[in-house]
Amino acid sequence: MPKLSDCFSGCRISAHRNVDFLVIVNPNSGPGDSPLPGHDYVREVPKLNMQANVCTVGYVRIDYCKKPLSEVYEEIETYAGWAKDYENSGLGVKGILLDETPNHHSTDRAEYLDAVRRHIKATEGIMGDRLVSTFRLCLIRDGRSPVLARLLLSIFVFLNLTIWG
Repeated sequence: MPKLSDCFSGCRISAHRNVDFLVIVNPNSGPGDSPLPGHDYVREVPKLNMQANVCTVGYVRIDYCKKPLSEVYEEIETYAGWAKDYENSGLGVKGILLDETPNHHSTDRAEYLDAVRRHIKATEGIMGDRLVSTFRLCLIRDGRSPVLARLLLSIFVFLNLTIWG
């Protein structure tokens, strides 16, 4: 299994300055219960934030719009809190990735997602443009077996040491 530090070796991020990377920061199926992530994240996320071609986003699972908004907001605010000492630490994220988003429209879901989007955009501590992203994996039938369709605009690197490419 590749290590996070491998991302900075000659064949990864630093060697592909013309490729933009969206890096999902996911310490514990979200930011975790502590105000700051574990020491590996405190050490490595600033290295990612120093790269001009990297956008770090915090992972938040919304359970298909069933997770209480108060819990979603709390996780967003935990990620935002990481940047309190950004000038010295370099720790923080530039947006939030929402996982387990619904694939069918309803007025309630649209209102839920819009409330989450507004909260992300208004939260001090989420840096830069405060990107809001979603990640959906879909199964497609090719006539024989399901095929995993990756709807990715960039390469996602999960900081829980699982690298998807």
